Amino acid sequence: MQVTAIETPYGNLVTRWTERGLFSVDFPDAGQRPPHRGSESSTSAASCAGLYRLVQSYFAGLPVDFGEVPIDWSGYTPFQVAVLQVVFAIPHGQTLSYGLVAEQVGRPRTARAVGNAVGINRTPIVVPCHRVVRGDSSIGGFSGGAAWKERLLAVEGVRLYSSGKVAI
Repeated sequence: MQVTAIETPYGNLVTRWTERGLFSVDFPDAGQRPPHRGSESSTSAASCAGLYRLVQSYFAGLPVDFGEVPIDWSGYTPFQVAVLQVVFAIPHGQTLSYGLVAEQVGRPRTARAVGNAVGINRTPIVVPCHRVVRGDSSIGGFSGGAAWKERLLAVEGVRLYSSGKVAI
């Protein structure tokens, strides 16, 4: 596994890469993820450098398309992959509720399962789980913590109310 750091205005993100692509992104001061059992990474330096440039642009407030970043989807169930691929497609500066993600996956009554799938997303920012909110417009949970979710939404220009809700 190849480990790299990406500088942000809020501290360094730690990325882990396998031969399949980006395996994880950890926020500054986040607990270490358990090591991934797999082969050593042969991820190209271009992929790492490309992600670095994209993240720099993202934190500068620019809309970024992470579609060129190879993702290692190993370890997820088919349902989790389906959910995370819907989340991957949520445009910059927009949000979807857990229920709407469930509908897009074709399983409209699985909002709680969607929440669980989003909650185990290993590649936040790239797979923008911070863009998934509760049906009542409150921000909901986030692996990096509420402050990071609010920060990421603000970087994208999403209006946050003092009540902890987003403008939809």
